[in-house]
Amino acid sequence: MSSVHDPRRAPRADEGTRAGAGLELVDSGPRQGPCLSGAGAGTGAEAGREVRGRSAGGPESSPGALLGVAGSLGARRIGVGAGLLVLVLVLSPVTLADAVVAWDLRVFRAFLSVRSEALTVLMRTVTAVFAPSVCVVWALAVGALVSRGTGSRRQGVLIPASMALSAVVTAVIKLGVERLRPPEVDRLVVEHSHSFPSGHTTAAATLAVCLVILARMRSARRLGGPRRLVGAAWAVGVGLTALIAVSRMYVGAHWFSDVVAGAMIGTGTTLLVAGVVFADEARAD
Repeated sequence: MSSVHDPRRAPRADEGTRAGAGLELVDSGPRQGPCLSGAGAGTGAEAGREVRGRSAGGPESSPGALLGVAGSLGARRIGVGAGLLVLVLVLSPVTLADAVVAWDLRVFRAFLSVRSEALTVLMRTVTAVFAPSVCVVWALAVGALVSRGTGSRRQGVLIPASMALSAVVTAVIKLGVERLRPPEVDRLVVEHSHSFPSGHTTAAATLAVCLVILARMRSARRLGGPRRLVGAAWAVGVGLTALIAVSRMYVGAHWFSDVVAGAMIGTGTTLLVAGVVFADEARAD
């Protein structure tokens, strides 16, 4: 019989033109529909000269429009990222609610019931790969490889910067919530910090979102392809995050709500960093 206890708090776009019959169809950008410009027989020639003059310079003739597109993308990333972090903070007291505690205990017992020697070896190995000290090393290594492979310092800094921010946020929340981990007798690993949120899952989600963002940027530079690269990034990212989350619950280091919060923090912090680092990515690319 397992000595499971309540997981409670510790005591303490380019422009283009097409001529029509007396009208000119102007593509107003990737996020807007086309608009008609021009006049009747008396003013059609002047309007045509005006539009041709604006489009003669190509993409660089409208930096304001490009910055507007990039700025809106960066703002959306920052907004969604900040929203996820605020949501974790707001919902952190809910982890003490009876319904959440009961669900966490139910999931934890389910993992205890399926333990085996082979699974234990696998899950211990998986959880060791994303230990905080290991994450620092490979985040810097992968960042350097990305920077060299793409020729972009900003892309290279995305992963280590996101990892650093997510680690800080996770540490601060752990100290603020002070949630107890599952019973020590049921753990397969030694842990000394608080339970909420899961730092390992945070790191996995951070890497996952970084992979998707970098894949989308590479795809965009190749005129929309290959889309399979983005799909592969999604599959690897989601699968990796899920595997790390499962491993942390299997070894008895975290409750279910801990890993959910970790995934939200990893996603949120990475979107914040990407929103700042690539604020003008449309112009740069």
